[in-house]
Amino acid sequence: MPDPEYERKRQLECLRLASDLMQLAKEDLEPTLKAHCLRMAGGWTD
Repeated sequence: MPDPEYERKRQLECLRLASDLMQLAKEDLEPTLKAHCLRMAGGWTD
């Protein structure tokens, strides 16, 4: 039986990681790295 508290914490951590990656993508990065950060952020929110 899945633990709802664990799942909630896991979902929040995924959102935090995605948020960090989106913030990083706002920095002055080369386009390839910026695109990679945004792809990874999308992966953490899927």
